[in-house]
Amino acid sequence: MRASVTRLLLVAALTLSSGIAAARDSTWLVCKGTATHGAGKDAEKATVVTSLLEHRAADGASRDLEVTFLWGDRASHGTIAGKNGGDAAPKGSALRLTSLTGKPGAPVLSGTAELGRDFKTFAFSGTADWAFGDDPKPTMVPVSAKLACEELTP
Repeated sequence: MRASVTRLLLVAALTLSSGIAAARDSTWLVCKGTATHGAGKDAEKATVVTSLLEHRAADGASRDLEVTFLWGDRASHGTIAGKNGGDAAPKGSALRLTSLTGKPGAPVLSGTAELGRDFKTFAFSGTADWAFGDDPKPTMVPVSAKLACEELTP
């Protein structure tokens, strides 16, 4: 059941993202790399993927960044809101992702992120619940990653 819900959400996100991207006032990126989660001898590495949609903010001058974080059949989502006419997700931007596949709205990642000005990299660090809201008592562990991005066309 969870896998089919995840697939449905991913297809919906990709469909909606590509429709917005067609306006050419946005950029759709897929980013992939290795995240380190946990600390000390318990630290582990895992391949992660993000779908990013950079677009004009509601104020008409700033840029927002929609972040969908995927790991296996688990997904979470959040928005980095642009400020003061600035770029989407400059260094130190607050990032908070909540579960789409575990307990709805459960916190998955809290920290900071940065989208490279050339849109070739996306980095984040903070703490994450690697169970994506599935455990009754989530455990937040340190996480960090620097992902390589490529632009997708609608």
